[in-house]
Amino acid sequence: MLIDAFAVSVRLDLAALNKVETLLWDIRGTGADSEEKMTDKIRDLYDEVSAVTSGEVTFGMARMLFTQNAGLRIPKTVLSRARFNGPSHVTLRA
Repeated sequence: MLIDAFAVSVRLDLAALNKVETLLWDIRGTGADSEEKMTDKIRDLYDEVSAVTSGEVTFGMARMLFTQNAGLRIPKTVLSRARFNGPSHVTLRA
């Protein structure tokens, strides 16, 4: 669970820097369900995003990471885990 919480936090930070509003209970993007499924490639991606989203943030780098990596952008459909509605796939407006 810690792995997923870190991944979600990094994705939320990057989206916010790109002026994209997201909900905490919407699941999307590149991630891993457990430490066993966490690959070096995924770790490297989140290390790169963490370096860009902390300290002195360079908008150009944040924008480039967000726009050039499909796993970091907001997809057309997300998995919503809203407690009041239960898990469901939600298609977002364009």
